[in-house]
Amino acid sequence: MIVLPKDLLKIVSNRLVMLCALVLVMFYMVTARLFELQIIRGAYFLNELNVTSFQRLELSAPRGTIYDRLGRPLAINISEHVVMVDPAAAISRGAHMNDVAADLLALLEEHGESVIDAFPIHIPANPAEPMEFLFGGSEARERLWKSDMTVAEDATPEEAMVRLRHIFAIPAELTDYEARGVVAFRSAVFRNRFRQTEQILLASNVSFDTVVAVSENSDRFPAIFIDADSVRYYPGGRYVSNIVGYLGRINQQQLAQLAAQGYGPHDRIGMAGLEASFESSLRGRSGEQIVEVSAVGRPIRYLDPTPPVQGDRLFTTIDLQLQIETYYILRDQLTQTIINKMTTPDAPDFITHDMFFASMARSNNIPITEIRNPRNDGPHVSQIREFLLNQFQEITHGYTEDGRAFLIHNDPPTDDELRAKFIEAIENIEFGATHMLMTLYELGIIDVEEDFADNLLARRITPQQAILSLLRDGTITPQMTGLDPSTGSVVVVNVATGAVLAAVGYPTFDANRLSGPGSAEYIGRLNADTHSSPWINRPFMEARAPGSTFKPITAVLGMETGIIGPLTLIRDGVVFTAAGRPYSRNWSQYSFGYVNVNIAMAASINYFFSEIGWRLGNSQEATQNVATQAFIRFMSDFGLNDRSGVEIDEYRDTLPRDLLAVSSPQFKEFMTRRVNPNANRLQYGWFDGDIARTAFGQGANNYTAASMAKVFATFASEGVRRQLRLMDRIEDSRGEVRRRFPPNVEAIVAANPETFRHINRGLLYVTQHRQGTATAIFEDFHIDVAGKTGTAEQITGRPSHTSFGGFAPYDNPQIAVYVVIPFSDTPTTRSPATQVARDVIAAFFAFETYDEGRQIVRTLLP
Repeated sequence: MIVLPKDLLKIVSNRLVMLCALVLVMFYMVTARLFELQIIRGAYFLNELNVTSFQRLELSAPRGTIYDRLGRPLAINISEHVVMVDPAAAISRGAHMNDVAADLLALLEEHGESVIDAFPIHIPANPAEPMEFLFGGSEARERLWKSDMTVAEDATPEEAMVRLRHIFAIPAELTDYEARGVVAFRSAVFRNRFRQTEQILLASNVSFDTVVAVSENSDRFPAIFIDADSVRYYPGGRYVSNIVGYLGRINQQQLAQLAAQGYGPHDRIGMAGLEASFESSLRGRSGEQIVEVSAVGRPIRYLDPTPPVQGDRLFTTIDLQLQIETYYILRDQLTQTIINKMTTPDAPDFITHDMFFASMARSNNIPITEIRNPRNDGPHVSQIREFLLNQFQEITHGYTEDGRAFLIHNDPPTDDELRAKFIEAIENIEFGATHMLMTLYELGIIDVEEDFADNLLARRITPQQAILSLLRDGTITPQMTGLDPSTGSVVVVNVATGAVLAAVGYPTFDANRLSGPGSAEYIGRLNADTHSSPWINRPFMEARAPGSTFKPITAVLGMETGIIGPLTLIRDGVVFTAAGRPYSRNWSQYSFGYVNVNIAMAASINYFFSEIGWRLGNSQEATQNVATQAFIRFMSDFGLNDRSGVEIDEYRDTLPRDLLAVSSPQFKEFMTRRVNPNANRLQYGWFDGDIARTAFGQGANNYTAASMAKVFATFASEGVRRQLRLMDRIEDSRGEVRRRFPPNVEAIVAANPETFRHINRGLLYVTQHRQGTATAIFEDFHIDVAGKTGTAEQITGRPSHTSFGGFAPYDNPQIAVYVVIPFSDTPTTRSPATQVARDVIAAFFAFETYDEGRQIVRTLLP
């Protein structure tokens, strides 16, 4: 045992001495470590610091353009100004970017710009309400984002926000709601910390004033710059949106399928129409830029890029001028039909003012959300809002000092509840026509001159005059009214080639408004319009019963099977009872007597064609299957069981491939069970009455305007059935043809050419014979038109559809036309669909009116 001297022990146990010894030991350890790092291993770490790598940046190719048949643009690329963020510069400035972000976001808001916001946390203005993640239920996306942002995997939205505020040093005095924009900005930069060569898009399609403001304050906005970007623009706008389609941000399912082809999460791809069908051709070939980056991801230098190759050019068969003219012919006819119903008080379908405005409200074209919004404080809107909210109040057991009962609200009413009360109030005339017109004016639904309100309130114009004027000038469109009729389809086909020259559906949408400022509101309005459903590509996707326009097929069937001949006479019994109830009836209550097939076609006699079906086969003679199979054969021969052939999605694509999609036992059962899966055999069974109704275009007949246009083009060609097509050719960016789409004869209908000539003569009678159903409409028309009118009932309590199919000129057919206007049959307007067809034919041949009458000034170019 060692015994230290008493004084030495005292020194060693002194706390100060022990602290000094500890400091000396720690200093030695630090010095030794520094010596190792700087002297022994210094060269190694210096070499590691100077190591660089190369990154590949994709350079997007300009999208290919789309043209009409004469080279007029339908889809092009235009340049727009965008606000970009350089992540490398932003990261180097750290917390200083909080002030930059706040100032920049305030400037963009002041200029009315829309900031691209991909921040996945919703933060309500009311701090008492919970936050929520915006991953659409995708756990994978949520997990990836949290990993990128160094947020705990099980973090709630509130906990994630706390973490981000700490990372970005957000001042405590800002609420989460106030800080959200800055946090979103910083988060976008933070996620690019290992990809600092990838610049971040902050706002697109900004105004020139914004460009100037950002550029002039470059010292105030470091890391922010203005760039040019290419965006899709559709010169044809709403007139061709159903054909051309539109672009949209790629979704997760599409990305999973296309990632191997080089698509990324920020790419835009074709979502409908030709943009979708020819995505691979239009996309082009991306280029690349190789960037040398430091060990921390900063770009050092850019190597020579490989330029991208622009996508191919698509030339369609569409005639843009004819497409636009057809659109307005259809819309104007719908408008005139509604006006006729509003100006014929003794008509059974007379439209009163309360019916007019109630229909607008029912179809949400007077948005209830705008009425309940207190920011819309016009006196007429405010009065409606107060009235509606009062309907959801109740009186409690309490009184104010002046003796009035307390009024307290129940739970706030939903939009649907408010809309129902609003419609009820309009129908009960709680608000007159003047009040409703002023409401439309205050909400900005009608864009009128400033003196409109003064003239209306001063009674210098009546509500009726105002409504009719707004309809005639297009301020209030048929779509906005939600009345019958407010939709329709027209297809125009080149008989010789099957080329679709025009395919118009009304209403439609404007693809140019599906992105950029105000797009969310516009898309919301389209989605809310469930009455007219503007998203539907009506010419190719909306199937309707053809009515009497189907009768030429029955006539061919009858003649080819020997049931009737050209001179066979059948006595018109008006009501066909042989096939059982419900009986088939003529449109006229009077008999036409003994008639042949041409007169039956001209006068559209249901009894005659029902008799053909009955003679083909019936249950009494145990030959019902013979008739059924005969109809199936000829309907299929005319292409009604197949696609029309166009290069975009159509109705037949939505049905099972192996389904017989013509009027038949299989199709009737399929459609019945689609509506009612528990339907019994009495509901979907096939009876004699189904054959009789099939014979004149009702029953289970259900076809698109495109398919029926193909039928009439086949009649014009005397049995030659050609595939319809929207495409003419594809060229590369240098103008070299990659692919042509030549005319394609699909089949020859197995019928005697003389049969077609005889039936076509009957179609000419429709427009020229004294008993023809379209003779009055085509009176003095300077082209011989062969065609067939049609009406078809679909829903009890609503008008029948009107339709017209035909071709012109009769002796040398160039075009076939088919028009269908749902719910348009009215005593106030003679066959609206036929009038549209007449005017479209006139537009195609460019009739001009002179003193000596209408003259043809152009015909179809090859």
